[in-house]
Amino acid sequence: MATIDDERSSTTQIEKLTEKNYRSWATTVRAILREKKLFDVVDGQVKVPAKLEEDASTEERTAYDTALEAYEKKAFQHAVSYCQQSQAD
Repeated sequence: MATIDDERSSTTQIEKLTEKNYRSWATTVRAILREKKLFDVVDGQVKVPAKLEEDASTEERTAYDTALEAYEKKAFQHAVSYCQQSQAD
């Protein structure tokens, strides 16, 4: 099992995904993502910011970069951690 520690110092055990345990693994991961308020990225409620037009202003480009950075951080911060720790097992 992988151990995931978050900023609140709680620990969650995630069973390593295999061919036979998808349902229990998915239920656990879904619950963790909901607890960390990240499931909205997975289920599509939070969308990638729309691409900018070629003639976008500096302010629009800055706002886009900020929105994209926030989306990517939310989308990938825990996923990468889960994958890295699962591979170590």
